Amino acid sequence: MYSPFHPLLRTNIVPSGRERHQIRDLLDESQVEVDKLTQEITELQSLLDTASKRRADLQDFMEEHTALLSPARRLPDDIVRVIFLASLPETRNSALVSEESPLLVSQICSAWRNIALSTPRLWAAIYIVVPGEAKLGQLTEQVGLWLTRSGAVPLSISLRLSGTAFSLDGPCNILSLLQLLVGESRRWCHVDITLPPQTTDCLVAMLSPGEVPFLRSIALRRSPRRRYFRAVATPDSAAPLSFLGTPSLVSVTISSSIVDLQSPISWGTLRHLSIERGGLEHPFGVTHAVALTILSRCQRLESCELSLVRKALDSTGSSSGSPGIPHFTLSHLNSLTLIIHVQAIGDHTRFFHHASLPALRSLHCQGAHDNGPSLRQSFLPDDLSNIESLTWDVQAFPRELVLEALSELHGLRELRMLKEPFVPQMLPVIQIGGIVMEPTPAPPLPEWLRYLHVPESEPDTSHLVVCPRLQNLELMLFRPMPDADIVQLIRSRYRAPSVTSLERFTCMNSNTAKPESGVDVESQLQEQVAGGLELVVHWRPRKARMQVVYSALEGAVTV
Repeated sequence: MYSPFHPLLRTNIVPSGRERHQIRDLLDESQVEVDKLTQEITELQSLLDTASKRRADLQDFMEEHTALLSPARRLPDDIVRVIFLASLPETRNSALVSEESPLLVSQICSAWRNIALSTPRLWAAIYIVVPGEAKLGQLTEQVGLWLTRSGAVPLSISLRLSGTAFSLDGPCNILSLLQLLVGESRRWCHVDITLPPQTTDCLVAMLSPGEVPFLRSIALRRSPRRRYFRAVATPDSAAPLSFLGTPSLVSVTISSSIVDLQSPISWGTLRHLSIERGGLEHPFGVTHAVALTILSRCQRLESCELSLVRKALDSTGSSSGSPGIPHFTLSHLNSLTLIIHVQAIGDHTRFFHHASLPALRSLHCQGAHDNGPSLRQSFLPDDLSNIESLTWDVQAFPRELVLEALSELHGLRELRMLKEPFVPQMLPVIQIGGIVMEPTPAPPLPEWLRYLHVPESEPDTSHLVVCPRLQNLELMLFRPMPDADIVQLIRSRYRAPSVTSLERFTCMNSNTAKPESGVDVESQLQEQVAGGLELVVHWRPRKARMQVVYSALEGAVTV
């Protein structure tokens, strides 16, 4: 804008009296123009606000009417039910939380809520975490409402204790909750329960075989926590575990402290059996003799997990005799897990000497062993050529036996090795002050892994290679190995002639932190990773101790 006083602007010149009068006249004229423009802006802003409001109202109008054309509104209720069922957790039962189905989908709208409440299959599975006494009443009401919504469909129930249930709230009586669940026992299909021994005994004593006609799988685990829990069984309760005699049962997971040869379990119908450690009577597992006798009765078994304890010595210092166990065959058993918790001198029960397992493809061996004459037949079958998946805790095995077994695993595809084998040393026994000091085994040597390398000298090395079909190799809780050894091992087995390419390699070191000098192995195996190799090499950090806070998802395994 032109100003006759432009030369004076942004200077220190003092205007004269006549100039000051002219400046005031100029400002008065400008103020009139400013007031006029302000009025125009106000009018335009009013028009803009009105137009913006009309636009927003029209958009809301359109969105509301567009929603009427949504394809979801035209979906039949049966399709909506299928979608709701697909939203349920895949790896566990539904928990009592609003962040997942079925509670989640029942909060969207009234129509969906009505569909959810009228679909019993949505409420057929429940994951229950028992809290302390203060919250137990509310949980019991929620479980009762959930069971009511499930109608008459078969039930899948998971019941466990919260870590907060053993606080200063006082004793927790869950008898009312147990009675609520037992009241629906005729609909039980899959049940997984982890409770203290006294409470477990209370539950199982309430049932008989006729009260669980549809029970397919049962897991009765005894929680080691006993304090602050109480439950009193009814006087007219049935014999403990009698309900496991139902012919519908195909899967049993049970504590070693509540199973014996007289247990009324329908052994002949089982396809899966798991005997876990627990309890005061058998804190580590069942003996080999008991396990073999039970297995001889399970002719339809397909998978099995056994927590075993070496036969204990009697008061005279000698092992009690085992009853004669005839040789038996399990034609359908394809997966077997053996976990040995305690060993005793003098017990050399040969597990695989009594059992023939022609269909066995997956084997898991873990636990304490001695280097007796039956070591091989106690934990490894005579014929290893059909084993496709092997998980092996080798820390108590001599290296020679490990190498011998690997050389016989011609069809092995997955190998998971925990710890490392030892190298026996022939050292004299030392006696100091009446105390016998056993010789200490030499530290494990990672060099034995070179046995898995594929030789490069021969064009066709299939007859020389150990585990020629190996695709997945996992080394768990190993001592640190040089990066060069890892790289050399992987490269030797990747796309070697007449050898199946390695598809996955996992190595978890037992250190608490990765050393600063550690080299990124993946950068040295870029070609193999680009070709499809899945590489996992990590260090096990020390976990921070966390405070237990109650959650309806406590203990749940999510994927």
